[in-house]
Amino acid sequence: MQSCGDSSSFDPFISYFYTKYQNLLTDESKRKLENDFLKKCYELMIYQEKLDYYKTYHEYLALIKEINSIRHKYGLVTQVELNKDDVNLLNNNKFIAENENLYKTTLNFIKKNTGITDDDIRIRLPINVSKKNYKYEEIVNSFINNYSGYYQIQNYIESYKEYYNTGYISSGTAYRQVEMKVDYYKLQKDELVENIYTYVNNAIHSYEQAYKSREAALKELQIKEKRYDTLTSKFKYKRASRIEVLESLVELKAAKVAYYQSCYDVIMWQDILDNYIVS
Repeated sequence: MQSCGDSSSFDPFISYFYTKYQNLLTDESKRKLENDFLKKCYELMIYQEKLDYYKTYHEYLALIKEINSIRHKYGLVTQVELNKDDVNLLNNNKFIAENENLYKTTLNFIKKNTGITDDDIRIRLPINVSKKNYKYEEIVNSFINNYSGYYQIQNYIESYKEYYNTGYISSGTAYRQVEMKVDYYKLQKDELVENIYTYVNNAIHSYEQAYKSREAALKELQIKEKRYDTLTSKFKYKRASRIEVLESLVELKAAKVAYYQSCYDVIMWQDILDNYIVS
């Protein structure tokens, strides 16, 4: 901008943006931070459920190995199969360690951001959320009206127009350069609006798909719960084996993880759409 006159003369127009939209910038930052914190809270829950699953799966694999060790004595199972049992246990132990680390890291993040020092913390997280029907145009307008990036580009356009009329420009070439800047930022604004339309469309679609996945995961969880309860009752009367019950419990734990993951997806997309969060 040196050829357009003293560049410092343009600075007040730019700094004006940060003064005028300070509240918007602060609110935008706050919403993103709250979204990040919400993610961590739900991730903590999922890591806990995964830990529960892998520990139950460890018990199941250990029982499989115990049974196969007995069968091996009678020549019903090969050493290769026993070795596979060991590999499965080792891999599962690795997953337990990974999830324990993720759980502790996430817990420390939450404690640091809340000032909580007690390890035995309790966080209430809604799971059964009602489905929302988002109106596309309304959401797009809300995103635009609450996005600082849009107003920043608009501020550049208005500032260059005003700069054009200040008298700081001393040549026709400089005038043309300012006009080109205005045209450039108008194109940037159009592209930004188009990107927001696409982003919102994808977000609504992802929310709808996540909700369908949640409904399917809930039905699957209910099926697994019913099967486990049935086998547990049969086991009391020696009509089902311990391994059948444990296998059913593993499937139930896996279904529970899938359900909570689907809830997480729904809630995250809903938070993005409700709070106009641009990634």
